[in-house]
Formats: sequence, structure tokens, C-alpha cells
Amino acid sequence: MRTYETLFIVKSDLSQEDAIEVFDSFKENITKNGGKIIHEEIWGKRTLAYKIEKYTEGYYFLINFEAEPTYPKELERRFKLNENVIRFIVVKIDGKKFKLKKQTLAKEETPKTEKQSDTEKTEG
Repeated sequence: MRTYETLFIVKSDLSQEDAIEVFDSFKENITKNGGKIIHEEIWGKRTLAYKIEKYTEGYYFLINFEAEPTYPKELERRFKLNENVIRFIVVKIDGKKFKLKKQTLAKEETPKTEKQSDTEKTEG
């Protein structure tokens, strides 16, 4: 299995709940086709860098997953068929580097929160 990352944008005229349903349907499709979700992020509603169709905003979603090499083509086909998705990209990434990066970020976040609380104590 290989590691992939997909970022897709859902139309902004949907409610947030409907946009999350689209996100959940793609996650479910990945797992039903033998994939494994590694990481997921809901970035929320953001302004697009440029107008796509008639939209200037969209809901952004990111999924990192492992799947067989043939699956990304199927995922891209499903993105194209879904009328609520206005842009998408699927990229193969180095799974080892991704896992190391995720571990490093997790380690770095812990000391920062401790330093912030120390700073707050000295200021207060």
C-alpha cells in the first residue's frame, strides 16, 4: 500500500453539515475500497485564491490515506462525478517522511504550550 494525500474543495452554498457529509462519504469510500485513513483535517470555509465557476469561497478538506496504487484513479473519478466538489487534487507522498513529520510536530507542540503557560505566569 502507498500513502496519498487528497485536498478537495466543496461548494460554499452548501450548509456546513452538508459539506461534512460529502467529506464523510469520501472517507467511507476510501475505507470501503481497502484504504486506511491516516490523518484528516477539516479546514472549514475559506476564500478561494481565484474564482472557480461562480464561487469565491469553498469548504476545504484534507485526507491522508494509504491505499493500493490503482485506487487514486477511482477516487479522482468519484470527485469528478460529485457535483458538490469544485476542485480536488490527489498526490502520492512518502509515507515514512509523513509519519516522521507528524511525530516531530506532536513533540514540538508540547513544549510550546508549557512555555506559554510559564510566560503567562510571569506576566500576570
